[in-house]
Amino acid sequence: MSSSLRARSTRTVAAVAVLALSVAGLAGCVSRESATASSDAPALVSNDQLSTVTLDVGDQKGGTEALLRASGELEGTPYAVKFSTFTSGPPQVEAATAGQIDFAVTGNTPPVFGVAANARIKVVSAYTNDASGDQILVPPTSTATTFADLKGKKIAVGKGSSAHGHVLLQLQKAGLTLDDVQLVFLQPADASTAFSSGDVDA
Repeated sequence: MSSSLRARSTRTVAAVAVLALSVAGLAGCVSRESATASSDAPALVSNDQLSTVTLDVGDQKGGTEALLRASGELEGTPYAVKFSTFTSGPPQVEAATAGQIDFAVTGNTPPVFGVAANARIKVVSAYTNDASGDQILVPPTSTATTFADLKGKKIAVGKGSSAHGHVLLQLQKAGLTLDDVQLVFLQPADASTAFSSGDVDA
């Protein structure tokens, strides 16, 4: 199996796992009001009760929805599923804190930044990869060949995103600090425009 197919399969499993865990958590919340103060687990919620439930799912550009639909995991669910599209992980964390979505699949860094900012979230499932898809991009005309060459340069990145975490890691590996570069916080579409127009160096 190719690495891209393995990664896709892993993401599908993670998304399905989060969906299943969210339903389990929701079932506990629904039945908690009628549960007596005992050590017994709350009673399971019936499919009839779940038929009135809508799971609001945060989705980055259709990724989670596409994986769940391709895997068939959305077929025959006793509850409705509504997807809301976000440009990156940090807005998903904000939406979850505001109660606008029930869960989302995101990268490793947004939940860390979110918790540091007192976001009301919980990580319920995780998976690992080798981060081979994380890259620092420079224009074709750039003379930079290593991250250290970006000292004093402008780097566009989404604040609190996985890319932000990647930049911080690269700074550490290169023996640099935040004072050695100028981070320009932009969402992906704006970062692409700034990069293409030469307003940022990476």
